[in-house]
Amino acid sequence: MKKGLIAVLVLTLAFGIAFFNQSTEAGGNVYQDGTFMGYSNATDRGYVDAEVTIENDQIVDVVIRGYGDLGTEKPDDYPWDEYHEALEVLPQLYVERDHWDVDIITEATGTSNQANQAVYRALARARVEPTNQTNEYFDGTFMAISEKTERGWVIVWVTISNDQITDFRLVETQQSNDRWQRKGDDYPWDEYHELLEVLPEQIIEAQSLDVDGLSGATGTFDRAIDAAEKALEKARR
Repeated sequence: MKKGLIAVLVLTLAFGIAFFNQSTEAGGNVYQDGTFMGYSNATDRGYVDAEVTIENDQIVDVVIRGYGDLGTEKPDDYPWDEYHEALEVLPQLYVERDHWDVDIITEATGTSNQANQAVYRALARARVEPTNQTNEYFDGTFMAISEKTERGWVIVWVTISNDQITDFRLVETQQSNDRWQRKGDDYPWDEYHELLEVLPEQIIEAQSLDVDGLSGATGTFDRAIDAAEKALEKARR
């Protein structure tokens, strides 16, 4: 009786080892090899993105970038030392700990939290088997800009919850005194201000970017749709 039981246990163990080896040989990694992008939630002040490189299920390189209130990358002379420290130190921590959840850099809490989220989302995109099989998009608010022209560009914020667009906001930039800034309430073009109200309503109601826009503000409309398409791509799992 004991000999029979031992034989069964040996066969079971052998089968388990063989199954494990087959899974490993078939490519049992959690993550795909390659470089993957992730984007944090955006606020009115900007967001962070992360470029994460994976080899053999290990994080081997991370690049972090921060973007400001105009949707453009913060320059090298951005006047906040802790921000630059975060961009240098955080990537080292992600590689050393092989994880997205690392310590916050003092005096750069916002950047650190956004960076952690961006790395998490990059890793989620890299998974061989996605953790979420149903949703097309991450929940959150995503910021993007249209192509830049000599007249400026459009910035949009798209908020998604359970694959539904729940909020949409846009603003256009203009140049003043040799610097770019957002157009304010005093911008003298009624159709522009009307579009800022009408377009979000159309997009949320249609749950689509295929909407009519508004006559008299076609340039802003076209740039807004361009930026919105980029925001949705950033939100995609």
